[in-house]
Amino acid sequence: MKLEVGKDPMNNLKQKVIYHLSGTRKVLDTSSKTAITISHQTALSVENTIRFEKSDGYRLIIDGSVVNKFIAYQQHGINDKEAGGLLLGRHLKDGSHLAVDYLSEPQHGDKRSRFGFFRGKGHQKIAHQFWDDQNGTCTYLGNWHTHPEPYPTPSITDKNDWTNVLRNDTYEGNHLYFIIVGTIEIACWEGARNSQVYTKLTEHK
Repeated sequence: MKLEVGKDPMNNLKQKVIYHLSGTRKVLDTSSKTAITISHQTALSVENTIRFEKSDGYRLIIDGSVVNKFIAYQQHGINDKEAGGLLLGRHLKDGSHLAVDYLSEPQHGDKRSRFGFFRGKGHQKIAHQFWDDQNGTCTYLGNWHTHPEPYPTPSITDKNDWTNVLRNDTYEGNHLYFIIVGTIEIACWEGARNSQVYTKLTEHK
């Protein structure tokens, strides 16, 4: 997904979605200023949703509310530090399509700098809590972090971290997904278990 420089991508949103670990989310209708609580299992948010095409031809769908969080952490300012966390979601229907509809955000135990991000243990606690709240219906899908560059490219440190995650983390299937949020482009790479080859996914229009 590419964002136009100088334009606020939030201006066109009709609703503001606020997630809660309880498995519900409150939607603030900006026209009526009223809050509505809806189930986490409802349809994906439409605004800003990104669909990447996986190597198997199916989709990795990034919910609009997650994309909005990515946008909020973009490093536009010279003092903005890298941010990151875990990607959580679910398999859709027959399990071929994947949906990322929740993420962990920066925690107190993280190490953040202009050009670096190290996840602390707080993210794992959030993942476990989310798993419990969703009665085991969610799954771990990968990681995300930001870069202070328009079109992000994974560094050697990034790839080493991804390799470590693929080899040592517990997850369903044979693939994980790694998103880097640049100041213009939000890019995604697919990694396979026991492999050090990472494929950049194209956005499905």
